[in-house]
Amino acid sequence: MGHIAHRALARDPRDRPAWARLGRARWLIDKYKAGSEEALRSADGAFQTALRLNPDLTMAHNAYTQLQVDQGRSLDALKRLLDRGRRRSDAELFAGLGHVCRCCGLLQAALRAQQEAHRLDPSILTTINHTYFMLGDYQKALDTSGGDFGYAEGVMLSALGRTEEAIAKLRRSEEIIWRLGRLYVISLRALLEGNREESLQACEELRKATFRDPEGIY
Repeated sequence: MGHIAHRALARDPRDRPAWARLGRARWLIDKYKAGSEEALRSADGAFQTALRLNPDLTMAHNAYTQLQVDQGRSLDALKRLLDRGRRRSDAELFAGLGHVCRCCGLLQAALRAQQEAHRLDPSILTTINHTYFMLGDYQKALDTSGGDFGYAEGVMLSALGRTEEAIAKLRRSEEIIWRLGRLYVISLRALLEGNREESLQACEELRKATFRDPEGIY
C-alpha cells in the first residue's frame, strides 16, 4: 500500500487519498514492525497533509483515528469525528467513531456507531469484533473477526473455551506477521500453552519496542 501511495504522489503531490493511504501504511509498519517515534511522526504528518488538502476526506478521518488512539489522543479523535459527523453521515466516520468510543469506554455507543457503519457500507472494515469482545459476546466477536492477523481470533476462541483451536490458529499466524505482531501473538499462544516465561519474554520485548496499542497492551 505504501509503494502504491508513493507512486500516486509522484504523479500528483495533491492526491488526497494517496496521502491518507501513505499515512495508514506508515502507521501499520510502525505498529507491527518498526516501533519507532520517527515512523509514527511520519504517519501523522501524512494524515495531516491529507486532511489539510481535503478536510472532508472521511477515509483519512477514519484511519487517522487509530493512529491518534495509539498516540494516547483518543479525546482529540473523538472531538474531531463528532464535529465531522454533525455535517454528514458517512460509513468511514462511523467506523472511526466506533473505534474511539470503545477506547474511551463508551461500549454501547461504539457498537451503535459500528453497526451504523456496516449499515451504510456492508463491506467496510471496522473493529466491531473487539467491541463485541469487550461486551462479553464472544461468539459475535469471533464471527466478525475476519481479516484480523490472527490474534483476535485466538483471543475469541480461547474465551469460548476452544483453547486448542486458538493455539493452532496463533501458531499459524506466527509464521506470517511482522516482528512486533509476532511477539503479540507469541505472548498469547505461550500463555495458553502454560508457558509463563515465554509469554512474559514476548511481552517484555513488546514493551521495550514501544508497542503503543492501548487495547493490545491491556
